[in-house]
Parts: sequence; C-alpha cells; structure tokens
Amino acid sequence: MPTGQSSSPDTPSRGPVVTRRAVLAGGAAAFLAACGSGSGTAPSPTGSEMPSPGTTMDPQPAEDAVQAALDAAGLGDATLALTPQTTWPELLTGIATDLLLVVTDDTGEILTDPVDVTLVAGGEVVAGPAATTWYPDDRLPTQGLHAVRLTVEDPGTLDVVVATPDGARAGTAGIQALPPEESIAPAPGDTIPAMVTPTTDDPMGLEELCTREDNCGLHDVSLDEALAAGPVVLCVSTPKFCATAICGPVLDDVLSVAESGDHDDYTFIHVEPYENADLAETELVAELQLPTEPWTWILQPDGTIVERWPGPVLPDLLDQALSDAATQAGASQAPSDGASAEPTATPSPTAS
Repeated sequence: MPTGQSSSPDTPSRGPVVTRRAVLAGGAAAFLAACGSGSGTAPSPTGSEMPSPGTTMDPQPAEDAVQAALDAAGLGDATLALTPQTTWPELLTGIATDLLLVVTDDTGEILTDPVDVTLVAGGEVVAGPAATTWYPDDRLPTQGLHAVRLTVEDPGTLDVVVATPDGARAGTAGIQALPPEESIAPAPGDTIPAMVTPTTDDPMGLEELCTREDNCGLHDVSLDEALAAGPVVLCVSTPKFCATAICGPVLDDVLSVAESGDHDDYTFIHVEPYENADLAETELVAELQLPTEPWTWILQPDGTIVERWPGPVLPDLLDQALSDAATQAGASQAPSDGASAEPTATPSPTAS
C-alpha cells in the first residue's frame, strides 16, 4: 500500500507510479543533459506542449508556445538564448517548494549568476518573477544549482520562464503542478511508516549496507527506533548503482549537514534502495513505491513528512529547512499563557 494512505476507502489514491528507474521528462534526464560536456543546448519543452492529465490541447508550434510564455512573463522582446532544466518534473500545489534548476546559455555554458523565474499557466503569471540564488556545490556534476522557493495554488501544466535580470535573454521549460496526493512519491503531509531498516547490527540481507566508497556511518539505528526518539532526516540513495550519477553527491551533502553538529536533535539515516547488484528493492523502497532515486525527507517523530527533495538536495537548503522545522516544532509545543509571542525571523540561507 502506498505511503501516506490508510486502508480507508476515502483515502485519495496517488498518481500513477512510473516504472522503476524510469527517466521522467524534464527531470533527471534534463538535469543530466545539463551535466554533460556543455553541448546540451537543445531547447527545453514548454509547459504548453505537455497537457495535464485529463485535458486536451490543440497542437501548437513549439516556437509559438515559447513566445506566448515569454509574452505572458513580460519578456516578449527577449532573445531566446537560455535553456533551463528542472531537476524534477513536478511542483506540489499549496506547498512552498524549492525549484532547482540548471541554466545554460547559447554556448552551452552553465550560468552561475542569478536569473529571474516566472511561472506561467494559460497565458497568466501564477508565481514570480523571483530571483534565484546560485548555490555552488562541487559534489554535483553541474558544480551547483539555481534555487528559488515558490508556491503554486492550482494544478496544471506550467511554463518555467527564466530570464537574465535585465530581461535581455530568456528561455523556458515545462513542469507539472500537482496536488500532493497525486505526487508519484510521498509528499509533505504524508506519513512514512516507522519501518525496520537495515543497520550495522542487522543489515537485513543487504550485500552492502552502504555503497558509498567510505561507509557514510548513518546506519546505527533503524528508522522505527529513530522516529521513536525524535525527528529524522531520511535519505534513500545508492552511490554505486545510481541511475542518474547524483546519488553519491546527494548522500555526501546529507552527510555534511549531519556532521555539522547544528542539528543534533535529528537522527540522520541512510537506506540503500537495493539489496544487491541485481537491484532487488529493499523493503522500504517497495513500501514507499519509489519510482526513482535518490530521495531525502525531513520527518516528524510520527513519521509525517515536513519537507522533501527528489534528486539533488543542497546542504544550505537542508540546513535551513531543518532550522525552520525545529523553530515551528518549538512554537507548537510552547505553553500558551494567553500572550502573543513575537514571531522569530529566520534568515534566508546564503550561498557560500
């Protein structure tokens, strides 16, 4: 049974689960294309070319769709010279989400300067424009990612329009906005069960407890034990058998936050998605019906998901999310004396 669902017949079912290790349009494949030799300058599909489930759309030439998206974002005169690639092909509605991007110019070089992002649907701006922050990360093939946090309220097909701050150069990519319950994997608000997971004392039949070259050391306790003790950061990743070449960097990034000592109230756990070289799924992956790897979640002690990252997770974003979650948990547990507490301002993470 998929995570986040009970046996109640009233529980909404998740969206379709794609074949294991499938490459999703606009997601891992696009990210990896941008990670290549610098020649990945093929234009991204626009949202207008990817109809949302249950709808029909008249065929529209790609160039017209791109121009329509630029016009809606107020960039009608911009030169189409940027190629944005999203690291995941969906956004969740009603939830502030980190949109991670790689942006290349018309020479195939990766842009590291901030760009403005506008989300367009049906010729209307639904979010932005908002400036990205470039987070350098030499663990990733791209040496970093652009990140911007956006909220979309309505489901549908979106154009992700990126532009230089002066509006002279722009480009588009497509993405789907889905309700959390229709996501292909457990989303914020869902619950991950307190399962027994492999540990150093009980590897549960895994050929390799950790396929990182140096064991990450995040296997001391099982997920059920960790949740019983407090909040958890759960990373499902396989550096050795990864289909996207980013599992190793993701685990390294999670480990760097774990080793910082700034979040000792959290238990960090790494679980390999495969039992062996034949890629037999582990029990956790089968239970969660994960279609891809890697995944990283922040979990409350009851297993409720606070935040998630499919694919790359940047250390600064994970660090900030953990601080925010701890602040919110503290506020919810504070005794009420009838007085209004002053809100605590949390600074935005700064790229190093």
